[in-house]
Amino acid sequence: MHRLSVLVFVLLLAAPGSAGADGCAPTQCGIYSNATPGSRFLIWRTNGDRGPLRVLDVVKRRQSAALPPGILSADGRRFVVVQTFHGTETYVWTYGVPGGTQLTRRKLTGRHVLVGVSRDARRVVLVRAGGPPRTTTFEIFDRGRLSKVLRLKGSYDLETLSTDATRLFLVHWRENGYDLRLANVATGRVRPTPTFEDGSREKMVGNAWRAIATRDGRWLLTLYLEGDGGFIHALDLQRGVGHCVDLPVKTRDLSLGASALALSPDERTLYVAAPVLGRVIAIDLRRPHVTRVSRFEPWLGHDEVGFTSAPNAAVSPGGRTLYFSGNSLLWAYDRASGRVRGPYPATRIVSALAFTPDGRRVIAFGGDGRSRALDAATGRRLG
Repeated sequence: MHRLSVLVFVLLLAAPGSAGADGCAPTQCGIYSNATPGSRFLIWRTNGDRGPLRVLDVVKRRQSAALPPGILSADGRRFVVVQTFHGTETYVWTYGVPGGTQLTRRKLTGRHVLVGVSRDARRVVLVRAGGPPRTTTFEIFDRGRLSKVLRLKGSYDLETLSTDATRLFLVHWRENGYDLRLANVATGRVRPTPTFEDGSREKMVGNAWRAIATRDGRWLLTLYLEGDGGFIHALDLQRGVGHCVDLPVKTRDLSLGASALALSPDERTLYVAAPVLGRVIAIDLRRPHVTRVSRFEPWLGHDEVGFTSAPNAAVSPGGRTLYFSGNSLLWAYDRASGRVRGPYPATRIVSALAFTPDGRRVIAFGGDGRSRALDAATGRRLG
């Protein structure tokens, strides 16, 4: 049985800080990238999923935009930043991605904290500080205008929004634990959040390590580390139901944490690439379950991977090939055969990874922004 860890919400809602030592979850302080198959732009997060955002031009192999800490919408087109000055004035900015152009700006009175953004950033959720005691006040803004204030008795955190942004996935803290709740934005009604696995209702246990969302806002996919293994929590944001998909690996350390997550171009398959464990796991999201486990000879030990510079992965525009990194090495997974080839030397520490739009080259960026190009078909270094 899985029981949801307190750590997941601590990690997802913590204020961005400097990158910590090995073992700090990428969601909180890691360096990782998100590559959309076929795009020439690569999203690079340098301090967790609420830290600064950089946009890298894969063709020109250079940075094209940089933005302060905030939250990126699931469709990857909007980035929301909220900052409070002097404790009395809060500004909300929305930027376009990949260009980094400011689209909107709004000034609010008092202190507000950004906790959620809808799939297209049309709706933004803030928590107002200094409200009534033992009450959590959520403010939902629709296209920059305050559309709903939801005051809930007790201590609540927001995990994410539903696909249509009409429901909030919440965790309700109690003295001796927590409850998962689903709030209807229009009515304010709060009810338990159902979680199913193989048709049975149950809860989860483990530490949330890293997550990826589908661009259509349907799924939030989170890798959990648990005991001697882990699982993927596939939260269906359309139906409001979670699925636990156990990963067929066994390890007594954080080796599974050194895994990269990537989506196929049609977003029907999630790949979990674990270079330390020598596994590539494919998960079908239409009915979340493991469909294939490909094994290869691991070349890295647990102590050779820096978790704050998380392993990265990128899928070719046609979806045939998955490249993933571990430290300074790259591997290539072939979807058709299920075989893994490599490793190929890339750059010192691979902090971002993407295919060029034509799918012929793979570009690996280091932490200093320098890049290395490889031939996607052979892994040969091109310069």
